[in-house]
Amino acid sequence: MEKKEQIILKAIHLLVTNGEHSTPMSLIAKEANTGMGTIYNYFPSKEDLINECYSYLRQKQQLFIQLESNDAGAKFLIQSYCRCAIAYMLSNPTEYLFLKQFYFSPILREDVRRKDQEFFSPIIKVVEQGQKEGYIKNIPTVELFYFVLGGVRSFISYALLTNMPVSDDMIERQVALVWDTLKG
Repeated sequence: MEKKEQIILKAIHLLVTNGEHSTPMSLIAKEANTGMGTIYNYFPSKEDLINECYSYLRQKQQLFIQLESNDAGAKFLIQSYCRCAIAYMLSNPTEYLFLKQFYFSPILREDVRRKDQEFFSPIIKVVEQGQKEGYIKNIPTVELFYFVLGGVRSFISYALLTNMPVSDDMIERQVALVWDTLKG
């Protein structure tokens, strides 16, 4: 593993465990088994490190959470995307908690926010196409997106907080709820 990636992985774990304000760069350097000079060589500030961590996790997530096929209908695409996203987040709780912690944070730079929107762009396009075809409610996409995202995040957060075992049936009910919320 590269030193830079080692620093990122340790930082993600420490920031989720301790919080932003209780995770100094010196602790990250110590846990990554590197010197302060090395850490600042890669990341000039903690804010830069957080932005790199965020981008790293989104890139990793993007490899796993993808749309099946553009030829499939909106319902199939949305349901398969949600199923995959829920399974990924439940399987990677530290990553999920980090992304959730910094999603609305003012620490994220504008370029990272734009990249983040690109991550969601394929599924938003499916929703917009479904709206044009009359399958999905004609409500502004951003409102639908954040309403659905809030529900899914609440389910995942509750499952992780309570160590609730999540069955495939539970995931399927969440996926069905997402579709029921969106369908026109």
